[in-house]
Amino acid sequence: MFPNTRTPTRACAALILLFAGAGMHASSGEESALSQQRTVALALAGDPYIQSSSLRERALRSEAVAALSLDSPRLRFGALNLPTDGFDFNQEPMTQLSIGVSQALPRGDSRELSAQQQRLLAQRQYWLRLERRAMVTQRVRELWLRIYRSERSIALIEGDRALFEKLVDVAELGYASALPGTGQQDVIQAQLELSALEDRLTDLRLHADGARQRLAEWVGPLALTGPMPEGLPAEVRGAADIGPSELSQMISDHPTVKVLQRQADAADSASALAREQSKPAWELSAQYGWRDDQPNGLSRADFLSLSASVDLPWFSRNRQDAKLAAALDRAAALRSDEALLVRQLVSRWQSLHAQLQRMDQRRELYLRSLLPQRQHLAEASLNAYDNDEGDFAEALRARIGELNAKIELLNIDVQRRELQAQMAYLEVGIRHDEGGGHE
Repeated sequence: MFPNTRTPTRACAALILLFAGAGMHASSGEESALSQQRTVALALAGDPYIQSSSLRERALRSEAVAALSLDSPRLRFGALNLPTDGFDFNQEPMTQLSIGVSQALPRGDSRELSAQQQRLLAQRQYWLRLERRAMVTQRVRELWLRIYRSERSIALIEGDRALFEKLVDVAELGYASALPGTGQQDVIQAQLELSALEDRLTDLRLHADGARQRLAEWVGPLALTGPMPEGLPAEVRGAADIGPSELSQMISDHPTVKVLQRQADAADSASALAREQSKPAWELSAQYGWRDDQPNGLSRADFLSLSASVDLPWFSRNRQDAKLAAALDRAAALRSDEALLVRQLVSRWQSLHAQLQRMDQRRELYLRSLLPQRQHLAEASLNAYDNDEGDFAEALRARIGELNAKIELLNIDVQRRELQAQMAYLEVGIRHDEGGGHE
């Protein structure tokens, strides 16, 4: 009823192990609907922040134009010096109809400084959009890589699951046949490894689904349905070999630093504007008074009045000094924030660069030694088991070790791309176009 020798069962196991995974990862040859480049393009095209920032920039530039304009002149008219004993217009020589106009002049150069402040804040919106695009690109790349890692790990495990199912059958057949050297522990071990694979698949699907849901926030439902490509995108290699001064200059051109620079420049304008408040504000006025003729028919001369008024900001000196000190402190604080941000981004880039170098070393080690050794160990364990010189558990562990090595190499490749995506975010300052009249 059952085989009475070990050779057929072991030969079956050897064939299963040797040909497992061969031809199981055939490419469909179709372009993926969820390639990384297309996913990033969709996220950037559909980001509402870009439009809202453009509208804010337009509003600030319009406010800059408005700030250069003078306040509207004031028109005054009325009847002056009417006699109360009869309200007769030509009774008294001082009675007149008056019409006048006045124009307030702002303090010093406050108009130009206000306009400059609004223009700087408008430029800040330009750099905010560049930073947003860099952030969205990095975020979408990382989410895409998480999905790719989970789904490619699933593909690797799925490729070996049929193998482990067959190994369970082989172990059960050998145990049922009462073959020497085949025990119940082999059956349990094979079943345990199969269950562990199922658990790993469930966990990977959980992570893939979560990453797809988060990616859908950026690109819409496509992230939930589009197939992933079978290969990783091209590497993003930036300024790998760069000196400290060049690195500092590169980081100083980063949009987040530019945002703080424009904010600090606007704060400097606010300081200058606060200084202007100590200067007097003028108002010019002109008034024309028309008088009626005398009762005897003689004409009366009309009146023209010209005047200038000025406020005296002497009694508010303490308040103005306090406002100026506050504006200067805000500007200095923003400059300090800028220096701190540059230092943080430089340190972050250096850390990422060091991590990427270590990842390159790990990848080279896996390709040169670890993965080939795992493959050779799996083959040697199978040959030993097939020749009655090894046991089933050893061959099973060797095969699992080879699978884990493949998945770890995949993790290394994905982590390298993640590090490159983070470095690309920091290096966006050397890639953007600073033209367009924004500077």
